[in-house]
Amino acid sequence: MPSNVLRAAVAGAGVVAALATGPLASADTASTGSPTLSNAALATASTAPCEAGGVTAADNALAHQLSPTLNGPRLGPSVNGYQVSCARVIIETVQGRGFTNSRAAVIAVTTAITESNLQNLTQALDHDSLGLFQQRASWGTVEQRENPTFATNSFLNHMVNLPPQYPRWDVDPDIGDVCQHVQISADQAAYDPEVHDATALVNALWNNTSTSPQPLQVLAATSNGGLFHTIRNTDGTWAGAFGDVEAQISKLDVVAVDAARTGGDTQIVAVTRDGRLFHTARLANGSWLPWGDVLAVTGAGFKVADVGVTSVNNELNVVVSDTDGNVWHAIRHTTEDWTAFGNIKVEAGDYIGKAVKVSAAAVKSPNGAISDLHVAVVNDAGKIWHTARKSEDGTWLPFGDVETQAGPLAPVADIAIAGTGVDLQLVAVTTDGKIWHTGRKSDGTWLPFGDVIAATGTPLSGAATIDAAGEPNGDLHVVIGTADGKIWHTARKTDGTWLGIGDVESQTSNPGAIVNLTAA
Repeated sequence: MPSNVLRAAVAGAGVVAALATGPLASADTASTGSPTLSNAALATASTAPCEAGGVTAADNALAHQLSPTLNGPRLGPSVNGYQVSCARVIIETVQGRGFTNSRAAVIAVTTAITESNLQNLTQALDHDSLGLFQQRASWGTVEQRENPTFATNSFLNHMVNLPPQYPRWDVDPDIGDVCQHVQISADQAAYDPEVHDATALVNALWNNTSTSPQPLQVLAATSNGGLFHTIRNTDGTWAGAFGDVEAQISKLDVVAVDAARTGGDTQIVAVTRDGRLFHTARLANGSWLPWGDVLAVTGAGFKVADVGVTSVNNELNVVVSDTDGNVWHAIRHTTEDWTAFGNIKVEAGDYIGKAVKVSAAAVKSPNGAISDLHVAVVNDAGKIWHTARKSEDGTWLPFGDVETQAGPLAPVADIAIAGTGVDLQLVAVTTDGKIWHTGRKSDGTWLPFGDVIAATGTPLSGAATIDAAGEPNGDLHVVIGTADGKIWHTARKTDGTWLGIGDVESQTSNPGAIVNLTAA
């Protein structure tokens, strides 16, 4: 392990152990299980949703459409919307890792069909195997193996790291052989009969999955240090009242928060009033991870002022400003390891002044193959600076003054950036309570700042804090906190038009006076 990588307390050991044994090769005995559990046993097993939103009408419709064409011994014509939803989460995770070759998804879905009939099994039917891929205890905790995003990432980690003498996932013609060498099962012939159905599912979902809007996860920090969560559905309705996050895990004194999607999970990083930094996640099944102390696991000694997070190629990238005005960056890998924080000013130029606010976003490279990390900073003079880290080699662009290219603004109080494909979107709140938008094109040029309140046609005053989230289809969601502690929402469509600003609390509930918020 490189010297700058520090292992998270719980997750790493299971994944590392898993590199030596497949899901059906017990860490405790020499015996191996079989992927050929009977369909009858699988039909009555306990399962969990593959994502919090559950089965959609589109999932049911696709199952009905594909049913006559499927012929495998597992799915065949009995395929249902729940199984489609699980395949969709696997494919989203594969795409989030930056795979542009859908063959990786076919291999993963073939394996999940064979092992679990595309069900997120919470009941151990074969030894201690659980989840979509029937992964053994050596692959992680119960919670990790029952988390479809974690389980898929674990499978992919094994697949791409097979020894040279084993089949290569991207070129070997025998998909079942690749599945077997990852899984190390007792019945290597069980995978090939499912390749046809897996291919049909991937072909149907691959392009739709990458451009389908996702439910918007919204979190709000309140003046008393609380943290609350709700969801905006893809049809524009809200899922219900704000839920108390800390009542489900444990209490912190939160003053700032940011979130990002990794596959079906929502990763959340929060700053406390005393400058500490904590991580949790709302998993695809709606459950929450306990808080983890990020500064402790990364060995950082500074106090945090603000945080911005994003998912870059399905890994959580965390950017923070500290109380001395520095800007730091760390990565939480799919194996749940953390890198140490590195000082961005050292890499991108120490001439931006004292950093106060930060935001992070993933933007597709011009060829769309991978995403790069973009970072925006507001300094103590209220000016906006931008840099980016290239995924190919980890190098940083020099900080650039955004307002020299997009137009001058009044001093900026808060900022948010989000990726929409190959473009970067930026929204800012100025100290006079106004909201502004600009965009950075793939060629590095910036659009002029536009007045968001004027564009929405909604009279809103007193904007104080802001966040944004980009959708795969190019839409931009914006959540706004006003000085009176209320929370609002709007969206910029791909044609440049804006929705009217809506009162979120009138459609959900009043969690208290908002001081910071995030959307993912």
